[in-house]
Amino acid sequence: MRAAVATDHSEDTDRPAATSGVRPRSCLALLTQPSPPCADAVAAIPGLPHLGGSVPDTPAPVPENDLLGIVGGHNAPQGKWPWQVSLRIYNYHWASWVHICGDSLIHPRWVLTAAHCIFGKDTDPSTYRIHAGDVYLYGGRELLNVSRVIVHPDYVAAHLGFDLALLRLATPVNAASSVQLVALPLEALNFTPEDECWLTG
Repeated sequence: MRAAVATDHSEDTDRPAATSGVRPRSCLALLTQPSPPCADAVAAIPGLPHLGGSVPDTPAPVPENDLLGIVGGHNAPQGKWPWQVSLRIYNYHWASWVHICGDSLIHPRWVLTAAHCIFGKDTDPSTYRIHAGDVYLYGGRELLNVSRVIVHPDYVAAHLGFDLALLRLATPVNAASSVQLVALPLEALNFTPEDECWLTG
């Protein structure tokens, strides 16, 4: 796979840039084939594009004892991955908002995260904050409030699939060199085993 390329979405609006009539391809089953309990909620998200479905209806489960993750990696320079954000919860012991998951900014008001980062399908949105625009976890930038949480209705556990959730920001983010939306590949784009893929987190 190729690395996603950041695009400039400088307009402060809920409507994403046009995609020339071609739907973006993504593994967001939540948005592509919403289950009845979630269909209305997903349809009610203004300006969020319908994302194509490159993942089967029922993902193959990952064995519970298999460890998946990145070992090693490299520090990212400031502004290199401007869609990468940090999901925070408040830690009373440390009296501060602490990082729990790396997420992606997919729309000026929407963040994509893993469902296992959310405490439950009925969780209070005020439990979470988003930190954007900085490669340093505890930089001096302002934290963004979350106004809504949508967990995939079929999510039970990460190893069973459907490990997706959306967080709606209380206010849209303003595009800058260090804060931009992730660019999703077009549906017609074909990947080969030789293509390079970058993972950030």
